[in-house]
Amino acid sequence: HTWEKIMPCFEEPFRAAFARWAQGKYQTVAALRQAWRQPEATFETIRVPTLQERTEGSCGVFRDPARQRFVVDFVEYMQVCLAEYLQHIARVVKEETGGKKLTAFFYGYHYDVSGFAYGAQVSGHLRLHQVLHCPAVDILCSPITYGDRESGGPGSFMSPADTIQLHGKLWLNEDDTRTHLAPVTAGFGRTDNMAQTLGVYRRNFGHQFERRCATWWMDFGTGWMADEEIFDNFAHERDLWRTLPSAGPLRPQVAIITDEDSNFVLRHSNEITAYSVTRMRRWFNTMGCPVGLYLLDDLCEGKLPDSVRMCIFLNTFRLSDQQLAQVRRRAARPGAVLLWLYAPGYVRGDTAGAGNVSRVVGFDVQALEEPGGARIKLLPQLPPELSGLPAEQACGDGHPVAPRFAVPAQAGVTPLGVYDGATHVGLAMKDCGGWWSVFYGGLEVSPEVLRALARRAGAHVYCDSNDVISGSPGFISIHAATAGQKLLRFPRAVVLTDLISGGKLTPAAREHGFEMAKG
Repeated sequence: HTWEKIMPCFEEPFRAAFARWAQGKYQTVAALRQAWRQPEATFETIRVPTLQERTEGSCGVFRDPARQRFVVDFVEYMQVCLAEYLQHIARVVKEETGGKKLTAFFYGYHYDVSGFAYGAQVSGHLRLHQVLHCPAVDILCSPITYGDRESGGPGSFMSPADTIQLHGKLWLNEDDTRTHLAPVTAGFGRTDNMAQTLGVYRRNFGHQFERRCATWWMDFGTGWMADEEIFDNFAHERDLWRTLPSAGPLRPQVAIITDEDSNFVLRHSNEITAYSVTRMRRWFNTMGCPVGLYLLDDLCEGKLPDSVRMCIFLNTFRLSDQQLAQVRRRAARPGAVLLWLYAPGYVRGDTAGAGNVSRVVGFDVQALEEPGGARIKLLPQLPPELSGLPAEQACGDGHPVAPRFAVPAQAGVTPLGVYDGATHVGLAMKDCGGWWSVFYGGLEVSPEVLRALARRAGAHVYCDSNDVISGSPGFISIHAATAGQKLLRFPRAVVLTDLISGGKLTPAAREHGFEMAKG
């Protein structure tokens, strides 16, 4: 029910469990009172926060990390309780079956729960990193996201699937596509005809094959798949899976980074993350190159492939000194680009402020006194090393944010964009001695901007037409977001074999062009 605007966890059993967890965390009443700033608190009288306390942000959209520690802890426990239960069930299955059964859980929907009306905080899904360390958990799964699965859409993952597979777990996509055989009221990207249906299934196959994750096809029992042509396509995809050579683990050049714990310092709302996390999937999935989906924890622990040239930080609003040092050590390699969205590191320990953002991005960032929209407009004159940027393009939809941050004029920092309708710089970059730090004060970045920065980082971009790209060595998938001429570029001259028709595009060349219908 938390998909809807419903606030959970007011019931007495939850209160009692939260109190036990708090006692385990703080040990003494004195420590509890000091942390929560509740001088009368005892472990016996712990209550749950009110609706007002949960939806209040003392620093705009952010909770004050010192004054609102009580609510921050409560939100953390909302995740812990579900993760602990999941792990318990997994262990019970292993014990009862002598380890002969696999455990599979619908969990870790970070990209989708970020769009919940009260934010990801109400979901219980923000302890994925903890769950991944449980040996009894084998498989994590979800449906393909409902918001962009239409013909021509990206068909995104709900979860950071590549983090999951880094930990030796299998990611499984539930493909419950609403085909043209489904009722017209089925919604959620229902296709209009067989061509669209096959196009959607093949797009989904591209996403899965590039990272060798799993799928099941799901019919709700009403004949959505009741056609031999659909099952012939499934058989063809199965045969491709069996016969095409595996390129091994995914080695993307662009990494999308999300953080679970940063959600704890946001008030219960989706006013930031519905844009910077949930909606951003459409843009990074159409930037023209394969991307890897990871948690911040795995970057800090050095688990990301060494192929990564660019990191895009969607919601890293709380960063410790240790985490920042690890990010710099792991990601700030020669030539790399680090792109930070909105308010990176705004919360540091018990403090919150623009100075913390400056510490993360490596140059001065200031808070704007007046509220305003998050739409960023590129400047008419842009540096030649970013020639792919579309001058004066506006990114985002003007969604208002508070607090809001701007970059003052300073030596060594290049302004790239301003807030729409204002002169405050909201997009800027700095050469930090061989790698680039880029601050973006808005919530959504266009695929054109992402593409230009990826090229600056040395990542290979296959396509400039905002279509959906999946790929691994020897394999490329393109799903047309629009009809028209498409051009695929490769690092070396190649012959392309169409895996559907068997036809070839010759001679060997570094560029191949062709017409495509949408979807």
